[in-house]
Amino acid sequence: MRRAGRRLRAGTSRAVKIDIIFGDEAAAKVMFVARSLVFLPWDDPIRLAFGWSGGGTVYVELLRLSAAYLTA
Repeated sequence: MRRAGRRLRAGTSRAVKIDIIFGDEAAAKVMFVARSLVFLPWDDPIRLAFGWSGGGTVYVELLRLSAAYLTA
């Protein structure tokens, strides 16, 4: 996971900094939105349908399998 940004939470007696975190699914969704003809969507239902755990290496495997299927 990577920090994607930080925001201040107002409305309290002191400002609280909150980190905005991008995990594997969020990163894959951003790539899908940016290049939908290249990257596939990725979320829990898709991952669980394949019986896979999370992580970027598993997403890359999904991309490889999809490319192999499309070029066969």
